[in-house]
Amino acid sequence: MEWLTQTLLPAVQTANSYLSDYVLLFLLVGTGLFFTVQTGFIQVRCLGEGFRQVFGGLSFRGKQQQGGMSSFQALATAIAAQVGTGNIVGAAGALLTGGPGAIFWMWVIAFLGMATIYAEAVL
Repeated sequence: MEWLTQTLLPAVQTANSYLSDYVLLFLLVGTGLFFTVQTGFIQVRCLGEGFRQVFGGLSFRGKQQQGGMSSFQALATAIAAQVGTGNIVGAAGALLTGGPGAIFWMWVIAFLGMATIYAEAVL
């Protein structure tokens, strides 16, 4: 059993490194670009509507909201569950290991990721 671990482990580590460093990066960026173009830059085009949907019904006087959740609020809740607190730790880790330039590239990838999350939620 030990010989199997010694011979198979380096091959698995090499494949993992190749897939996560090259293939996954191009697939994620390519998918984000594809959905961004296909949805007509939904991230920019519907930004105002998104803010109106999220903050339009807020009341600072403590009034009780009428009815339940809207469909947009349900979508926002689902996306928030996907994003989670891992992004906070991920941004701090990227800043620590990659420096300030890593934050710029996280913004670029997040912009493309918005269209991917939108397409996933619509499906």
